[in-house]
Amino acid sequence: MKFESVIFDLDGTIVNSGEGIVKSVSYALEKMGIVDFDESENYRFIGPPLIESFMKFYSMTGEEARCAVECFRERYNVLGVHECSVYHGVRELLLELKKQGVKLYIGSSKPEKYIRQILENEKLANLFDYISGATLDGSIETKEQVLTQLFENTTVNKSTAVMVGDRFHDIEGAHALGLQCISVLYGFGNEAEFVAYGADYIAPSAEDVLKIIMSEE
Repeated sequence: MKFESVIFDLDGTIVNSGEGIVKSVSYALEKMGIVDFDESENYRFIGPPLIESFMKFYSMTGEEARCAVECFRERYNVLGVHECSVYHGVRELLLELKKQGVKLYIGSSKPEKYIRQILENEKLANLFDYISGATLDGSIETKEQVLTQLFENTTVNKSTAVMVGDRFHDIEGAHALGLQCISVLYGFGNEAEFVAYGADYIAPSAEDVLKIIMSEE
C-alpha cells in the first residue's frame, strides 16, 4: 500500500455539488444588484473560498464580498446543501479504503457545518476519522489553512498521506505542507490545470484513485 492516510476534498471530489453552489451564487449576485452575468461561469466558484471568488470574478470589495457570501448562505443553507450527489464509484472507493485499514479525512474549504450535513445526508460521515473545514467567520478558509488545522488535530504522518482533490487549490495546499496530491478528472478541474500546477498523480476515475493508493510502487 502506497498511502496509509487519505485526505479528500469534498466538492468535485466526493460529491457533485455544482447545482447547489451555482444557483446560490446566482442568488447572491442578484441580491447584490448584479443581473448581467452568465450562470454557467459561476462554476468557477467551486473549490476556492467564496469571498476570494466574488472579489476576483465580480470585482467586489472585501466588504461587498462578505455581504455576497451572507446572501449565498441564505439560499445554500435551505436548498443548496441538498443539491448534490455522490460521484460514481466514490462510495465504493471509500468503503474499500476503510476495509483495507486506510485512515480517511476531509480537508475542504467548505464550511465544516455544510461538510458534515452533506456527509450525514449521504450516510458517509462515519467513514472519516477527522473532518477539517473552513470556519464561518473566515478565520480558516484556504486549503493550506484547512490542512494545517487537520494536522494540528490529528497524528497523520505526512510522508504516508496523500491529498485527493479536483482543482489546483488542492495541489497548492497539499504541496505547501509537503503532501503529494492525486487530482481527479471527474470533478471540476482538467488535465491541463493539473499538469500546470504539478499534480503528482492524475486519476480519471474513482477506481483509478484506488489503484494509486493501493499500489506498492
